[in-house]
Amino acid sequence: MPLPSAPPTAAAPPDGMPSYRLLTGPDDAAFCRRLSDALALGYVLHGSPAATFNG
Repeated sequence: MPLPSAPPTAAAPPDGMPSYRLLTGPDDAAFCRRLSDALALGYVLHGSPAATFNG
């Protein structure tokens, strides 16, 4: 039986870009810009955000 395909998205990352990205960093303006840039390239958010602290 074939595997189900991923749902279509409005856009996909450009050729040569990986199909996934993991964005990490402090929740600041620079991170928000990186996230917005990734979304503009066609990436889609998946899952819930997570935070960890090793103090």
